[in-house]
Amino acid sequence: MENISIGEFIGEYTGKLTMDNFNKASVQNEYAMEIHVEDKGGKTALIDAENSGGKTRFANHSCQPNCLFVEMRNRRRVRVVVIVIAPISAGE
Repeated sequence: MENISIGEFIGEYTGKLTMDNFNKASVQNEYAMEIHVEDKGGKTALIDAENSGGKTRFANHSCQPNCLFVEMRNRRRVRVVVIVIAPISAGE
C-alpha cells in the first residue's frame, strides 16, 4: 500500500445510467448518484452503481472528507470522477 497525495485521481464513478423518467423513490439504494446533463436542458440523470459499478461506489460519507466527487464534461459526455482533496495514508 502507498500514501495517496492531494489531486490524485482515484477512479470514475460508473454504473447504469438512466436519463429520463426515473422515479427517485424507486431507486432506494446507497449507490445511486444524481448528475445534471446540460445538453439535455439541465435535466437530471442518475448513475446507479448498485449492481454494475466500480470500486468508487464503496466511497462513504465523511464529515472530514479526503475525496471529492467531481462532474467532468467532455463534449457531450458527463463523467463523475473521484479526486483526492486531503492526504490519505497507506491503509486508511
